[in-house]
Amino acid sequence: MQQYTFDGLTENIEEFSKGSIYKLSIKEKFRILNGTNKNVRCKNCKYCKKINVNYKNYYKCEIMGITSSTATDIRLKDYGCNKFENKE
Repeated sequence: MQQYTFDGLTENIEEFSKGSIYKLSIKEKFRILNGTNKNVRCKNCKYCKKINVNYKNYYKCEIMGITSSTATDIRLKDYGCNKFENKE
């Protein structure tokens, strides 16, 4: 199966069982498509943004998308993806 990436290119993605009772979250799909780099953490990436809502802090990735859903929240200790860029 082909899917467009954030760069406008196409990539093959894994096909998942249609009968599966487990559905992947947005974050899991993002990790499958972009891979992980165990040498870096999300907290050191320039795409990691802190969102303050009702006196609570939520961390989002600009590449994954900033939504009002908890499905796109990231943890600062998560491994970075292959699109990682250091903060300046």
